[in-house]
Amino acid sequence: MANNALLSSIGFTLAAYSIYVEHKIEHDDGEDFDALCDIEAINASCSAVFSLPEGKMMSFFGLVPEGHPLDVPNGVLGVIFYVYTFIRHFLGTKTRRTT
Repeated sequence: MANNALLSSIGFTLAAYSIYVEHKIEHDDGEDFDALCDIEAINASCSAVFSLPEGKMMSFFGLVPEGHPLDVPNGVLGVIFYVYTFIRHFLGTKTRRTT
């Protein structure tokens, strides 16, 4: 069960970092910013992925129109999920095994 708290913490950190990277790229035009997840040796770029339409699931799947206040980056949804999972780990009811 302690693994849930650890994994939630790791997930939260990665989701928060994705929000940071997307913010830097979107609002600072990406000038002189190299994200840790942009790895040129293998031609991988997470910052390019964040700018794809799939980077905002709510509008991509048509749940909200583009530009709507709920049209948030996937990282925001991840932060919400991992915070919920972390809190649920500590506040959740414990089930008893009866054998």
